[in-house]
Amino acid sequence: MRIALIHTRLQYKGGLESRLIAYMRYLHAHGHAVTVCVWRREADVQVPDGVQVELFKLRWLPKVFRAWFFDRKLNRYFAENAFDLRISLGRTTSHDAMIVAGNHLGFLEAMGRKPRGIGDRLQILMDGKAYAAPGVLLPASEMLREQMLAHHVVNPAKIQVLYPPTDGQRFHRGLKDRKAEFRKKHGFAEGKRTFLLISANHILKGLPILMKVFAQLQHLPIELVVAGGEIVDSSLPNVRHIGFVRETEELYAAGDYSILASRYDSFGQVVTESLLCNTPVIVSMMTGAKAIVGPGEGIVVDSFEVVDWKAAVLKALETTFDIDPELAAHHGLLFEDHMQKLLSCAGAGSV
Repeated sequence: MRIALIHTRLQYKGGLESRLIAYMRYLHAHGHAVTVCVWRREADVQVPDGVQVELFKLRWLPKVFRAWFFDRKLNRYFAENAFDLRISLGRTTSHDAMIVAGNHLGFLEAMGRKPRGIGDRLQILMDGKAYAAPGVLLPASEMLREQMLAHHVVNPAKIQVLYPPTDGQRFHRGLKDRKAEFRKKHGFAEGKRTFLLISANHILKGLPILMKVFAQLQHLPIELVVAGGEIVDSSLPNVRHIGFVRETEELYAAGDYSILASRYDSFGQVVTESLLCNTPVIVSMMTGAKAIVGPGEGIVVDSFEVVDWKAAVLKALETTFDIDPELAAHHGLLFEDHMQKLLSCAGAGSV
């Protein structure tokens, strides 16, 4: 098939950007003619021979307007160039299938604020235009699907929940056999149970709540280890920041629990990565991946009250979790399953 992949940026940094590159390599390796449509391309990204990159130059525009103008340029491009399947990883109106990674009104609601300024209003407008366009909509979670229907006029028949893929070769339960090795490598405390927060945005992922919880639990042999580039200012003896770690699979294997008190997370790939490494999770009700967290996998906390998160931590310490070894297969989390569902969207532009 002739396939177009659409996103804002072709670069190595970022979750959707990494997925764009993975899609590109997979589809090219399976014999498809791939064209990547972006408005920004980093020179260090290696593109396989035969893959075409269409660069729509928009850097001269203020960032807030780029999505709007990018979509207009795409419409003109696709009017002149036919494809069997157009997969968008952002807000567009020319797609057969669109990966929906978030809903701006849902995000604002979760953060407790109203739209303000042209930035918010354009994002909301582009959400609505993208949802109304022909094609299949693929939200990352059932939570996100519900937000789409609550905040916009959308045909429910167009929506199919598609979880983000997880690399089963990188994240797997066999890593637990090296738990002691990884704990020593990354400086986890001896004789303590470790709660792990992997985050690129500590406030959004709930670190302020967790700091208050662990301030009240200093008498217990537990620690909170925070991984991520943002600096953590803490004088608590049971909270440590270890900085950015590329080998996150080693952290999951070393930890006893992953914890994510997200104010808003349309999915939360930390959840699936942790579970595939056989590490249970504690997550907020505003984490889309909560749908796959059963009693054997972890705990879903239904509030943002410190007392409830403290109770969840204490409950985890007393619980023996039993994570389904076939979790990835049962929920279609593996990359091959994900790609087959994407490819089945060919011809869906008339939906």
